[in-house]
Amino acid sequence: MKPTIEELKQVDLLAHMDDGHYVELCDILERESKKSGELLIENGAHTKEVFFILHGRVQIELIPTIGQAPRDICVLHAGESVGELQLAKDVARTTNARAKGNVTYLKCHKDKLAQFLE
Repeated sequence: MKPTIEELKQVDLLAHMDDGHYVELCDILERESKKSGELLIENGAHTKEVFFILHGRVQIELIPTIGQAPRDICVLHAGESVGELQLAKDVARTTNARAKGNVTYLKCHKDKLAQFLE
């Protein structure tokens, strides 16, 4: 299901666009959900997506060294995003992003976003 323009306006990074841009974004964003404890982003992964949280909370966890337990850094809420660094750099993910309760979010691949911004 595509996001609505009203949902996009609730995302901090997207809040100041005109309606024409929102219509275009609706075509490139994918709505997904995770259950409590599931990972959106895994430390060390080479993925190229950004996630915009619509509903729920996402725990950001730092893995100090391989084999050690994760350390909680912060909790992100509806309207916030995670994964923006991978839009600018091609580096491995440096944290886990874990659903803290059920989470609904929009996912966008770097290549699709780059085409939108051209």
